[in-house]
Amino acid sequence: MKKVLALLLVLGVLLMYPLDTFAASAAYLPSEPSKKVDNGDGTMTYYYPVSLNNTGSEATADFTKVEITFSYGPAIKSFTCGDAGKFTASQTNAAAGAACTFTASEADPGKGSEIQVGTITVVVNKNAPDEDCTIKYTYKGAEGKIVPETGVSIPYAIIAGGAVLAVGVYFATKKKTKLQRI
Repeated sequence: MKKVLALLLVLGVLLMYPLDTFAASAAYLPSEPSKKVDNGDGTMTYYYPVSLNNTGSEATADFTKVEITFSYGPAIKSFTCGDAGKFTASQTNAAAGAACTFTASEADPGKGSEIQVGTITVVVNKNAPDEDCTIKYTYKGAEGKIVPETGVSIPYAIIAGGAVLAVGVYFATKKKTKLQRI
């Protein structure tokens, strides 16, 4: 009897969950930009396409207005939403973010599983840490993020030099070497 009650309890909890918990459409920005430009003043400009991925019944729906909110770190010096195809962009800036509205210029902007609704242009400090230039975006409650490359890295020569130095110190301090007696 206890097993039957436990099974009914589990089935009851499962029935309480909504059957469709995933968004039918989601904003998508690729992790790699479509274009990179070194500005020569310690900043880089990145261009990202903004797409809408559609699944299920929304793959055939018309999207005439897409609103996406962006938030970003202090290393981002400039953030601009741009037009793409049949969509025009408008932007409202906030302290550390922006709200972009991509509006179709025609009644039927197109259908399909992926529609490019706009672009974003981002100017980033070259030598900033990754966490300072992370861009988070939200569309209908679904979130995502991208991290533009900033060029901050440790050169392999420094890593190799440290490894050689560590091996040298190890052999120099072994007990059975003449260097140990110095």
